[in-house]
Amino acid sequence: MLKDISIHRPICIPLDPGIDQRDPRWVGAWWLGFVICGVCISIWGLTLFMFPPKVTGADSPEASGVEKNVLSNIKGLISNNKSLRQHNIYCGNDISFHNVNVAVGS
Repeated sequence: MLKDISIHRPICIPLDPGIDQRDPRWVGAWWLGFVICGVCISIWGLTLFMFPPKVTGADSPEASGVEKNVLSNIKGLISNNKSLRQHNIYCGNDISFHNVNVAVGS
């Protein structure tokens, strides 16, 4: 549907190209769909950006004023990553996933 809207417009919207859609030289505004999708994604992203990073309830530790600092989060991320990399099955799945992506992408 978006393709149908954009391909029937001339490539340079404010100017009249002097040809119609049945002419073999007609080039539609193929880029218009990317612009519309980009605007929609940006609006969606801005609305998600307005949500709070954490929703705190009355019984959560964050509600009582206990907050983790960024450094402890990074240390936890590094230790979890190390423990994941020691599991052979996880590493095998990870390597096979990347190999499939390389094979499909080339």
